[in-house]
Amino acid sequence: MQFEQPYGVTRPPTMFTLPVLRFMKTYGLSEEQLAMVAVVQREWAGFHPRASFRDPITVEDVLSSKMICYPFRLLMCCLVTDGGGALILTGWCRWHDAELAAVMAPAMIAGLVVAGRFRATFDTRYRALMLAASGFAGLILLGRTIWG
Repeated sequence: MQFEQPYGVTRPPTMFTLPVLRFMKTYGLSEEQLAMVAVVQREWAGFHPRASFRDPITVEDVLSSKMICYPFRLLMCCLVTDGGGALILTGWCRWHDAELAAVMAPAMIAGLVVAGRFRATFDTRYRALMLAASGFAGLILLGRTIWG
């Protein structure tokens, strides 16, 4: 990223342009076929009552939408929507006593790797979150940094 970021290659529409163009050239994928991906995804979104955009679109709609970064047009780009997610951590003893123990199998975490662009990001955000989450769950966190 150190070579791309100064030129504005920072988000998916700009990051995936070259690989998609190569794919299109190698396999003979047309713009209409690429637009069909957005059409089908919107069709599936129509089945979800809480989807952001449920109205059907056509290949013509996609191809006439604003060009973002060739070959991507506006209707080909994903919305950035964070609906929510959670990871519940608990120690073995707490899980065993929980009501869910009868219906859900545990997932044992064998390892965890977190990487960031800058050391400060890892130190100030992720490490604090990992320590807080593991302490709350009654887990023991063994950590080691690979830089000096």
